[in-house]
Amino acid sequence: MTMARAAVRMERWGIIRSAYSLSPCAGRQLFSGEDRINVFRGLPRTDFTSLFNRVAEWEKRWQAGDTGWDHGEPSPPLLEYLASNLIDGQVLVPGCGSGHDVRALARGGSAVLGLDIAPSALTKAHRFPPVGKERYELGNWLKPDPELKERFDWVVEHTCFCALEPSARAEYVASVDFALRPGGQFLGIFYLRPRAENGPPFGVKATELDAFFSRFELKRQWTPSRAYPGREGREQMRAYYKSA
Repeated sequence: MTMARAAVRMERWGIIRSAYSLSPCAGRQLFSGEDRINVFRGLPRTDFTSLFNRVAEWEKRWQAGDTGWDHGEPSPPLLEYLASNLIDGQVLVPGCGSGHDVRALARGGSAVLGLDIAPSALTKAHRFPPVGKERYELGNWLKPDPELKERFDWVVEHTCFCALEPSARAEYVASVDFALRPGGQFLGIFYLRPRAENGPPFGVKATELDAFFSRFELKRQWTPSRAYPGREGREQMRAYYKSA
């Protein structure tokens, strides 16, 4: 891919693929390095500022090791689900972080794409040996690349929804709809009642989930019996179906 084509693709994502260290520069180039790409050219000022702040916040946390949500292993509810259910085909994990859930899914034979907005998260993900057909891409889940349209059989959610500001949740749901093929499925592990009052993570009520995901058919909802320490009884799993 030429530099020009790469720049256009990154502009569509609203994110940058370049060197993996955040630059404090005040201009429109967030990252520095040989592959520096000015991806914010032409964006409205409000969009640029919002995206800059979001990338900066998460990248700073990953660089500082301020990643309390990363427990060094896949989500226990996801492992519990995979023990008796098949997730196959093309799978997307938004906000994948260091990729623990991505690799858990790939071990079952699925082709899994992990997407994250923080370059350092994907740097960490790539340090793990491949276990199957997993790969990682830098991207903005709230403004997905057109190439992701109706490409996936499954979208698997864990920690991304609760990490976003509640005002972005409608965009999150629209991205799920955008990425899933007709007949595709969405599996969500939702953090209903975080211990901290001020997020992230941000809690969500079951009635709010009902409203946000009303465009999909709810197949099942349940409280997982396995959880990270401190999350017991605070999470809810939901399985949705996108009508063909």
